[in-house]
Amino acid sequence: MVTVTVAEGMLRVRLDGWAALLALRRAIDVPVARIADASIDLSPGRPRGVRMPGTFLPGIITAGSYWRPGFRSFWYVTHRRPAAVIDLAQGGPYDRLVIATANPAATVAEIRTALRNQAG
Repeated sequence: MVTVTVAEGMLRVRLDGWAALLALRRAIDVPVARIADASIDLSPGRPRGVRMPGTFLPGIITAGSYWRPGFRSFWYVTHRRPAAVIDLAQGGPYDRLVIATANPAATVAEIRTALRNQAG
């Protein structure tokens, strides 16, 4: 199971059980100030780059960290379900998070609300 929440100026991604095992990661915390944008990808494809570490079974699961020169992303998508895509400003371990949540539209709305509240 994967949960994404925004509270106290932080975006928190939590992976439990099989999700954590397959992604080889339990949590990611990102300050809201580092979020550049959030959107929904209705049909996430395959990440470009080298998987390190993680799990990839075509059409079934994409989980873990992916690297290509100058860009690092974290994915947790199963069965190509719609996913929240969170683009981050430079300065952290990831440039993009692609996370299939139970309700990606609500996840993106929560992130965008946090961004508006921070700017205003």
